[in-house]
Amino acid sequence: MKLLYTIIWVFTAILSPIRAQVNSWEAQHRLDSNQYQTPSNDHVSIPSIRAQVNPWEARYGLDSNQYQTLFNDLVSKGYRLNWVSGYTFNNEPRFASIFEKKSSPAWVSHHGMNSRQYQQKFDTYVGQGYRLVLVNGYEVQGVDNYVAIWDKSPSGQWVARHGMSPSDYQNAFNTFVGQGYRLRHVSGYAVGNEARYAAIWEKTNDGIAWVARHGMTSSDYQNAFDGYVSQGYRLVVVNGYQVNNVDYYAAIWDKSTSGPWIARHGMTSSQFQAEFDNNYYQGFVLQVVSGYDLGQTDVYAALWVNPVMKGSDLDTINNNIQSYMDQNSVPGLSLAITQDDRLVFAKGFGFADKASSTIVTPKSMLRIMSISKSLTATAIMRLRAQGRLKLSDRVFGPGSLTSDKYGNLLPIVNGLRQYKPGITSITVQNLLEHQAGWGDNADPKVFLRTMSPAEAVSKTLATVPLQYQPNQGHKYSNFGFLILGRLISDLGGVSYESYVAQHVLAPSGVTKMQLANDGGPIDNEVTYYPLGVTNGWRIHEFDSFGGWVATAIDVCRFSTHVDGISTKPDILSPSIESEMWQASSLDNGYAKGWIVNRPLNNWRGHNGGFGGTGAFFTQRTDNSKIGFMVVMNTNPQLDGASWNLRALVDGMISKVGAWPSYDLF
Repeated sequence: MKLLYTIIWVFTAILSPIRAQVNSWEAQHRLDSNQYQTPSNDHVSIPSIRAQVNPWEARYGLDSNQYQTLFNDLVSKGYRLNWVSGYTFNNEPRFASIFEKKSSPAWVSHHGMNSRQYQQKFDTYVGQGYRLVLVNGYEVQGVDNYVAIWDKSPSGQWVARHGMSPSDYQNAFNTFVGQGYRLRHVSGYAVGNEARYAAIWEKTNDGIAWVARHGMTSSDYQNAFDGYVSQGYRLVVVNGYQVNNVDYYAAIWDKSTSGPWIARHGMTSSQFQAEFDNNYYQGFVLQVVSGYDLGQTDVYAALWVNPVMKGSDLDTINNNIQSYMDQNSVPGLSLAITQDDRLVFAKGFGFADKASSTIVTPKSMLRIMSISKSLTATAIMRLRAQGRLKLSDRVFGPGSLTSDKYGNLLPIVNGLRQYKPGITSITVQNLLEHQAGWGDNADPKVFLRTMSPAEAVSKTLATVPLQYQPNQGHKYSNFGFLILGRLISDLGGVSYESYVAQHVLAPSGVTKMQLANDGGPIDNEVTYYPLGVTNGWRIHEFDSFGGWVATAIDVCRFSTHVDGISTKPDILSPSIESEMWQASSLDNGYAKGWIVNRPLNNWRGHNGGFGGTGAFFTQRTDNSKIGFMVVMNTNPQLDGASWNLRALVDGMISKVGAWPSYDLF
């Protein structure tokens, strides 16, 4: 059982009506990320986006003790319980809950009550002026149990019933609706092999049209869902329950206003977690979660609402990315966007693994390949700031930064290593700017099939001559950055990976980025396509020129600490950052581990590409203060360097009306 420990934000703005489109599940209840769309909303004003926020937490899969511990802790911190679902898994009670930190009328809640205990609590609290706002039933060892919330919020006349058979519920429904009541909440559950219902009705004159259905199979529910949404209704309550190993659904739709919304049902624990992660980083707020068992599996139905982004803006993002993926046969893609050093949006698209239908989420780990060069360059500049090197320092030969350490395979004549012509003139700056003299003739990937990076450096020095003299030409060189990785290790006193982790990533708040594991995928790493595309390559050994694996969010987190924007402290001084971004004398489009001045001098960043990977991260240098990272688990033939993707994302961002004011980091 996977438990959810995530703090997210609630937004209290009231938004305009939606025109919803929420796509259906497949028959097997597998999420198809390519079918996932966000409802449209073209009428939300920009000021509404910058709404008041309240922190809230959502958890699922909690046993009774865990739930009580969580309840006590959060209530003591000023949280209020908004929603709780009781259900049974492996014959034991479980709970899914949503808490919000906000001011609230007096409220009380209890769980684990049998029918008699629930009725006693009900009578007591109603006698004290409380009203019932939520009741969910569930079966434990053949006995119906209840979890409920009462509060003293204002309301019209209301009635509640529990333990109703389907016919009892239908009769009560008809009676109360006939008297002018509206169904506010419904819970389906089983006692033995029979369905039971608990429900709350309230008399209201709000004039909002509504419909409700119960006892629906999964296909019935999907058909009803599609029909009502096409008529302009939105889902406000969904409850899943199991009777005789068949999942059923009770739901309420109405024509009230909201932001864009998403509903899913029949999700396994892992699918729900993936959907939760994806929706959270787009600004969606979890409003309803219903847990229920299906065979030996716990499954979930849930409803999210987005009060911070316009549906039209979400459509712009989704449609542009999906179009690119369709045109380039991209299985999966991850995108993260920042503004003014704040993470304002992130989403996974498509599949992290097609065979298991695992979707990409913002927490998916992907190889970033040559974007590793910007990390390496930043580490070199950290060493420069620490006084351990100068960019003008020579790298090889007597009196250099490495002396003769990597010349051990070269012959010695008259006591001197016999480096090939020009090598002892190479400086740190030459390596950073791809002006050291090597080109395609020095491909370290081949040697790294069997050698360590240090061995590959020594082997190349002994066997591969320069194509041109240092500082006399510009040719992109992975080998030059492999050498820089050895400098970082030698001068930093730890391994290359450790130095970058300690002096670049940790100060940026990044803790999970790491070099690839050639023995298999790391946690949450995607599958790369076509399958087997990098078999035989040792990506871990690409370290300083292409070995890092990261989430799109963590690349953005690093980027916000080396971008010249003062909202968050940078890990380099402004003068050293400027030095790092200064274009080389021989290529105005490349600086020191960073692509610059393209196009129109308004962005910098780097791309990354290899078998199974295409990626680009960008910092805009205009007044928008926008940055983004996009990475795929394939390297499209039509866009092998990801330049088209970078331009598409950049243009797409320009079409978004406004970004939320929160920081999802």
